[in-house]
Amino acid sequence: MRSDTRQPAEAAAAVAEGRKRQERLAAKGLDDIVHKLRDGGCEPVVAALLVNRAGWIPDLLAFSLAWPEHPPVAEGLALREVLRFAIGRVGIEVAELDEKSLLGLAAKTLDMSSAEIDACLKALGVTVGRPWRKEQKFACLSAWVAVTGRGCVDSHGD
Repeated sequence: MRSDTRQPAEAAAAVAEGRKRQERLAAKGLDDIVHKLRDGGCEPVVAALLVNRAGWIPDLLAFSLAWPEHPPVAEGLALREVLRFAIGRVGIEVAELDEKSLLGLAAKTLDMSSAEIDACLKALGVTVGRPWRKEQKFACLSAWVAVTGRGCVDSHGD
């Protein structure tokens, strides 16, 4: 990271205000989803959150100002923080799963081969329709692993 970057107070205030707004919206949206699930007789117990190895970025604003060519990284990390906040507010366990090792963890947790997992995901994709891209498949797989592996899934992203 470039060391000559300073965080203007105005930028920090704008980010803080935006973050509070995002947290409120995410908490309200997730709360609505949880209520609908409970009204339908389902009890959500765990939320899967795909993470990557960008935990080395301690300050998103400083990173964004120092490396403006990488906004998707900062945006993705900020979104994950907002989701952690919202999940914590509804009292659901969060399982943070590393996207790079998800397939290996899935094979172990589900006691299935990669080919079997892929076939199941393809079949699920037919029922949900398009688009069924890698991101959707990984989100589905991470939820499947989190629910199946409760108690043995690394919930700290380590």
